[in-house]
Amino acid sequence: EVLSSQLAAVQNIKSKEDLVQVISHWIKCGIPGPLSLSPHPDLKNSDFMVLTIDRCGSGLGLQDRDVYFDEGMKDKREAYKEYLLTLTNHIKTQVSADYLGNTEDVYRLEESLAESCLPKVDRREPYKVYNPHSV
Repeated sequence: EVLSSQLAAVQNIKSKEDLVQVISHWIKCGIPGPLSLSPHPDLKNSDFMVLTIDRCGSGLGLQDRDVYFDEGMKDKREAYKEYLLTLTNHIKTQVSADYLGNTEDVYRLEESLAESCLPKVDRREPYKVYNPHSV
């Protein structure tokens, strides 16, 4: 029942505002989603704490961006695709199939999210991840 209501909320997203509402609800409930929020000292002035909003690593089923593209990790990608299929088949017994997409579509979505993230090595460079914005 809870899973069905969350999947229905995702199905009903029609605008950016709807997306913000769903993600905000997940954050309040502690449900992992496509964004992670965490406080950190400002990289250029450690006297200030800032809220970090990050999407790389969050919302991805595999460990990090590099697993999606490293040829040496092909076995992990294939095992993950099998896991997605198993998970989808299990969920189908609990919710309407209308809420579930094709597992290959899910994987391609994750891969496109991963592609827009910086590689792990680049994320270690403070000047590459320092991108302050006012809210």
